[in-house]
Amino acid sequence: MKRSVWLFVLTIVFALGSCTTKEKIKGDYKLLPLPLEFEITGISSLIANDIKSVFSADKIDLPKLGEFTAKLSQVDAEANAQVVLGIDANLDVKAEGYAMEISDSQVKIKGKDKAGLLYGLMSLEQMLEDATEQKANLPLCSIKDFPALAYRAIHVDVKHHLEKTEYYYKLMDKLARYKINAIILEAEDKIKYEKQPLVGSADALSIAEWKKLSDYAMERNIEISPLIQGLGHASFILKHEEYKELRDDPKSDWAFNPLDPKTYDVQFDLYLDAIKATPHGKYLHVGGDEVHTTGRKSGKSSLELQLDWLAKVSKFAEENNRIPIFWDDMPLKHAGVYRPMFNTKMTDAQVDSIWAKNEHKLTEFLDVFPKNCIYMRWNYSSPEAKGNSKAMQWFTDHNLQVMGATAGQTRWTLMPQNQSNMNNNGVNRNVDHWCPIVKYISHHTRYR
Repeated sequence: MKRSVWLFVLTIVFALGSCTTKEKIKGDYKLLPLPLEFEITGISSLIANDIKSVFSADKIDLPKLGEFTAKLSQVDAEANAQVVLGIDANLDVKAEGYAMEISDSQVKIKGKDKAGLLYGLMSLEQMLEDATEQKANLPLCSIKDFPALAYRAIHVDVKHHLEKTEYYYKLMDKLARYKINAIILEAEDKIKYEKQPLVGSADALSIAEWKKLSDYAMERNIEISPLIQGLGHASFILKHEEYKELRDDPKSDWAFNPLDPKTYDVQFDLYLDAIKATPHGKYLHVGGDEVHTTGRKSGKSSLELQLDWLAKVSKFAEENNRIPIFWDDMPLKHAGVYRPMFNTKMTDAQVDSIWAKNEHKLTEFLDVFPKNCIYMRWNYSSPEAKGNSKAMQWFTDHNLQVMGATAGQTRWTLMPQNQSNMNNNGVNRNVDHWCPIVKYISHHTRYR
């Protein structure tokens, strides 16, 4: 009799417990970059551990990037999935955009295209991380987002040091999470060049190894384009005895002689191998900064010589289906308008006066500025300076493409520093371009 009573009591207790609503915990959700539209209306019943299955009517195959989304298993019915994916070309967002709706028991993500769907999943990954850390429920919310900039690149500079190869694969995963879609890879001698094998360093990666990484990156919507220094910064080439005759100054390994045809034989070989190593890139960055040449005392001006070199390498890039990018500092320096770009204390009137006095030095060479080239305006410490904006405006006013490069930090990461997180004003003004070109991979920048 007593046993029956206890069984009855336990049954009642169990029934009452099963009817108790589990407490929903509100979380604080931050997405990077900040979406254009992010409206939270309540708390869902979903927690991170609930997100186990995904349904896609189109059987979309996406790379598995994050701890949470990588564990999703495909199911055959939408009703059985916690995450539902789709692509809708008519979605009211721009390219690479997405829309997400989190209801009480399901997450629906639609991408404008495959890249947009990938970025929607990356936003969900960030929210699942927040939910796990805070032991909170996912929010009831709607998100709509697309990039303000079409080209969102990081400058990865490996010329001084290469990490273990697996580091760069992990880097591609990390950058994709933050919706970076391009890399400018400054390689110098870190490619095992096949056409000029003397140039590659002992620790260089082969063309096949770089191509494999490029393929991996492209699966994550990251396009890698190479930066191989051309006219100046050429010590990695000209230090070798076999190339000494190509020096502009026989006593210095810094710069090529732009009047020597053999200069272009070597440079074009390096460019061809770099293009082969980065098959998905649309650009070829030819460098060109911080260099004065005389053409072995030819009597031609440094500006004339540089533009002659730039015309040749820009033509080569076009013939090989690449858009050339060129650091723009030297033409501006030769013309006498360089100082205002880095001096934030100059008044507008002072800047305008310097330009009025010197602009003709640029415009008289306007016809020989290659029109297929993108002029990259780099300023790592004061991109907001009036003189910097003025320089960028000069290019656009003359129907030349300009792209901005800023720095997340202006000091080496291993040194004490008090300058970081610079404002950016850099975009390709001729393209409806989330972030600017950013110098160095380990730094942060404002996305909007």
